[in-house]
Amino acid sequence: MTTSIQNLLDGLPPAASNLMALLSIPESLTDDVALRLYALAPLEKIDGGQFIQIFRQLSYIQPRNSEWSLTPLAREALLSIAQKSPPLVRRAHEIMLDLVKTAPPEAAGDVIPNYIYTLAGKAYHQAGAGKTDDALST
Repeated sequence: MTTSIQNLLDGLPPAASNLMALLSIPESLTDDVALRLYALAPLEKIDGGQFIQIFRQLSYIQPRNSEWSLTPLAREALLSIAQKSPPLVRRAHEIMLDLVKTAPPEAAGDVIPNYIYTLAGKAYHQAGAGKTDDALST
């Protein structure tokens, strides 16, 4: 059975699908985090802010206070695409870990998603960045 997200992805250029897939790696996003991930695989002729604004209008996006996330079905479909690019996936997880180290906790929920300050959030990104020993000891 084909879902509407799969129909959308089938009609997009691969670069756009891959970028959307990168945005599925975090459990939730803020515009700031989305822009950092956009920088990993920017599209020609479209500004990161424009892309994020358009992406957030999709019906697969659910607001969550000052954060936003993908619906479970959309995230699942996009994660399956993301897994085809291990170096980009690893880099996205590294960016999320860098945020934990560098962003002040007061930025949680506004600039940085709250979940990355939890043990589970940190372990998720450690494992995704290939730091499984650290993830298991978190």
